[in-house]
Amino acid sequence: MPKLVSTLESGFSLMAASMQAMSASHSAELQKFNKPWSEIFAFGNTFFNQGDGSLHIPSNNPVRNIIDTATSTPTASSLPTYTLNRTIVTVTDVWREYTNGLCGGPSVEYLEKEFGTAWRKDRKESRFFSRRNEIYKAIKSKADAERTSCEEAARRIEERRASLCISLDKLRSVIKDDSLNTSN
Repeated sequence: MPKLVSTLESGFSLMAASMQAMSASHSAELQKFNKPWSEIFAFGNTFFNQGDGSLHIPSNNPVRNIIDTATSTPTASSLPTYTLNRTIVTVTDVWREYTNGLCGGPSVEYLEKEFGTAWRKDRKESRFFSRRNEIYKAIKSKADAERTSCEEAARRIEERRASLCISLDKLRSVIKDDSLNTSN
């Protein structure tokens, strides 16, 4: 592992030195683009300005529309539309979609806080959310009961799901059965 870290560090150092040399020799060309280095090294369509720690999201990024509409009073046409990911197979990924969002999309937690049920007006999406919500609640409940982070609770629930060799949908049934058994 230390060798890997050393290799990565030296690789990044070489890249930085090469970029500085290119910058010095091609400053006129670079000024045509008028972009800081932080925009050249973008993460997806989201750019981080290392100087002030700010986040720049280009206007053509779909996340920008969600952020812009969050700051104004939402109308039917300005509400974000988001479809929960149906290909997720682990509890930890379900939790990541809920808290952080996936593939540059917004987090479900953010959509719920900012827009309530309005973002999931589609009946099919609303039903799917209700089913996923049972897993979100189970993660939060386990975290509270065990006095641990929700990420750790999600990991433990995932371990249980994997050991039982069941799907996320079947896990919902197990969660319901457990809650019935523990409430007696």
